[in-house]
Amino acid sequence: RYKFYEAIEHDPPMINEQSGNKLFELLILEKDVINFEKYLFPPKYHTFEVSKVNEGLEDAIDDGEAYKPTGAACNICIRASLYHIANDNVLFPYKLSSPIGGANSTTYKGKISGVGRANNIYIEMAKWQNSSLYGQLNTSEDKLKEDDFNEWVSWDTTETIQQTNINLGKEYLVNNSQSVTEFEHILKDVTITIDNLDYQVPNFNELQTNANDGVLIIGVRKNSETYSNGNYKSGHIVIISPYVEGSENEEGRKDYQTTTGVKIYFPRTVECGNDDKILGWLSKNFAKDMEWYRYK
Repeated sequence: RYKFYEAIEHDPPMINEQSGNKLFELLILEKDVINFEKYLFPPKYHTFEVSKVNEGLEDAIDDGEAYKPTGAACNICIRASLYHIANDNVLFPYKLSSPIGGANSTTYKGKISGVGRANNIYIEMAKWQNSSLYGQLNTSEDKLKEDDFNEWVSWDTTETIQQTNINLGKEYLVNNSQSVTEFEHILKDVTITIDNLDYQVPNFNELQTNANDGVLIIGVRKNSETYSNGNYKSGHIVIISPYVEGSENEEGRKDYQTTTGVKIYFPRTVECGNDDKILGWLSKNFAKDMEWYRYK
């Protein structure tokens, strides 16, 4: 099906000294090396048609706009992206039915504890896929449970419903039974220097290549800053979009040299953390402390 190489038989033949088998030499053009590697070692994660991915991301951006025309709606866009592309509602809240878009859109439940924001997703993914990180989040998780519980109780104004919610308690919103097996954690295996400080990040060149092949990759960060009332400020979540290099204006795109001399280009991402919900470029401020996960 694929022709990435040319097999050369030598005369006299090359012989493996241990097995005695005849050896062939493969000639592969440099431009075909990556495709040949994929042919030999097919990915273990799910891939989707790029056209379907692009369509799903556009629909998800529309959902984010409909849900919250002004202000941040990154969790709305990313969970909607996964639903439109993979028909998977895993990133929706575990206990609280939540709309995919505007006020009258279909509601879903998923596997994310609390109210399902980026901070919740960060902790939930660590709980099931990144145990070493999760062990550092006990204080953050307890505080977030309180924040989410108080917000949930405030949504219902009638005294009877409020009291019912209070009686259920904050653990009611927590997913302790349905493991998030749909993703795998991506190692941060390269070091780059941002504003004179070193940070571990994944190889964004490889992640962009994965996304261009139809793989779904999310990045999520937890915000440790708090408002005056003590509640955590919003975290952030993105999904990497397929991108044909050089096909669009790359103003604002960051690139950094790794400590081993490789230039890393930041990927194209769905950005719904502001009033404008768009396809943009990953911000250096988010890249510093995001955790990354690949959909399986």
